[in-house]
Amino acid sequence: MQTKIKKGACEVELAQTLCFGREVKIGMAKEGYRKVHVYQCPCGYGYEPEKGCKEAGVEPGVPFEALPDQLTCPRCQRAKIHFREKRFSVKV
Repeated sequence: MQTKIKKGACEVELAQTLCFGREVKIGMAKEGYRKVHVYQCPCGYGYEPEKGCKEAGVEPGVPFEALPDQLTCPRCQRAKIHFREKRFSVKV
């Protein structure tokens, strides 16, 4: 793993980091990268608002906050409250 930190510029880059089986770059999305916003269940399932969730009947574009509190993880049936927010950039 390569790490690059520029002091004073508020910029941290982590290259060749694996997350969800993809190479990611943490920090601001730069050319060749796109920002990803995922809500992840402890079992590993990730809800991406821009993709939705076919298993639960959630259309793409529905924000996590707008999902009903009764909604559970399609894999392990844990409640929505157990999901944690993750933000990162993925190489396109």
